[in-house]
Amino acid sequence: MNKLLILFSIIASSAMANSTLPALATKQATNNLRFISSDGNFTYYQNRDGSLLLSTNYKVEEIIKGEPGTQYEVIGTRSRKKLIVTQQASFHKFLGVRQLKAIFKLDFGGKDTQKIAMGKNPQLHLDDNWVSFYQPITKVIQFLNLRSSALSFEIKISNPFNPYFVPYVVMPNNNTVIYTDLNKSGHSGVVYYDKITKKNSVLYKGSNPATKHELCFSGENLFFGEFGVNELYSGSIISKLKAKALDFSKREILYESRLNDIGNIHCEGSLMFVKNLFTERKKLAYEVVELNILDKKIKTISDINFASHIIDMDGVLLMPHLGKYYVLKGKGDFTKNDRLKKREVKP
Repeated sequence: MNKLLILFSIIASSAMANSTLPALATKQATNNLRFISSDGNFTYYQNRDGSLLLSTNYKVEEIIKGEPGTQYEVIGTRSRKKLIVTQQASFHKFLGVRQLKAIFKLDFGGKDTQKIAMGKNPQLHLDDNWVSFYQPITKVIQFLNLRSSALSFEIKISNPFNPYFVPYVVMPNNNTVIYTDLNKSGHSGVVYYDKITKKNSVLYKGSNPATKHELCFSGENLFFGEFGVNELYSGSIISKLKAKALDFSKREILYESRLNDIGNIHCEGSLMFVKNLFTERKKLAYEVVELNILDKKIKTISDINFASHIIDMDGVLLMPHLGKYYVLKGKGDFTKNDRLKKREVKP
């Protein structure tokens, strides 16, 4: 009954929330939008027929064709060299969270796509030269080099019992991977993998199975989040390590709370996450906050009472809520691009 009351209060507070943040405004309907460049020069969007289209310089081209009901996701990084597209057929019919998606690659702003794999949770790494993705049935993380397939490799995770677990993965360099895993007791941990020796070692093991671990890599720093997920463990910690000296016993604590935050750390440009604000507001509330890694001060960015996560769309940081996308940082109005300038493509 208590859990039902909490759920009801979340839904009720969310429904009444009116944010003062600007909402993303585009010429394309935002429910169909999948990616728009920060300069507004090109847009990827899907239509009801199940196709993914590219709009640029007043020209629209179909780049992937699918069946009606197909859903797409377009993923990029600040490197702006490659994009990854996922295609999920039977989106409204198959409700399993472990369904594999078709994964495509293409140049940033390009139209020529190439299917590279089936998997989920794809990520670009190292100046868009690598892509990783997870295959939950075989419990394997695949790493594909987008320049040379001969360099590709895979890592088999342990996770003996949780079929819904998806590892966090970061790649500090071409020969090193850091990822999260579960042991036979259900404890989450952080594992280091050496591509040269093909050996892994445990860097950190959680003390309680009711916690989740998150990893976020930016520049030379690895940010590590540990968050309680239910009443069996209460508390949240975010810390920083140098990627070249991964000693978790010497990590710098940036933030600590006795409450269970949602987390979902974003560390590109600035460090943001979703924080539990029950102490401040005396009611159930979650908001996106920005953590200053120098003075460790917290600044609340959103104001909707129930934020969930952050979307980075070519440097524009967005927060989805009740069918809208609110702009946390960056340009939010893409309706006034009357003339599209020629985009410079990085070599």
